[in-house]
Amino acid sequence: MPTLYIRDVPNELYQKLKNAARAHRRSATQEAIVVLEKALSSPPAKGLVDAPASDAEASGQAEDGPNHEEESHESDQART
Repeated sequence: MPTLYIRDVPNELYQKLKNAARAHRRSATQEAIVVLEKALSSPPAKGLVDAPASDAEASGQAEDGPNHEEESHESDQART
């Protein structure tokens, strides 16, 4: 079984993990595994998505979304 090391965990997050582990009568390692399993097996929460499939999505612009060059050109025409 692989081993996962997580460095530089914020103290507040670590304390939350320890408290949850204590409440569920598990070790911190067991609690972390349960939390990861739940988080990765359920559908993503609204606002959380997998890595974008394209550069357009990565920039926050859908492939069929507005083109900034077109918007700029339209605003130039409106000024004249």
